[in-house]
Amino acid sequence: MACEFYLDLDVNCVFFRHTGPFDIDEIFQRLEDFARHPEISPGINVLRDMRESPFSEEYRFDHLYAHHLSQVRWTYNSCLSA
Repeated sequence: MACEFYLDLDVNCVFFRHTGPFDIDEIFQRLEDFARHPEISPGINVLRDMRESPFSEEYRFDHLYAHHLSQVRWTYNSCLSA
């Protein structure tokens, strides 16, 4: 999967564009690259365009829910308390 990001400080947002098959390891690598960017600060908004990045069965919500329920609950509860 290819991933590019564009930082627009005027709107306090970083835009990620993903192409090719979804790869969770690359997502984490791009996040590390993004976090090291000198102009990034806490509270920046993130927008991801993954329309050109097909997901395999292992990344579908129903599969993740069935196999990673505790993580899904934690994420859901974190969103509710944000």
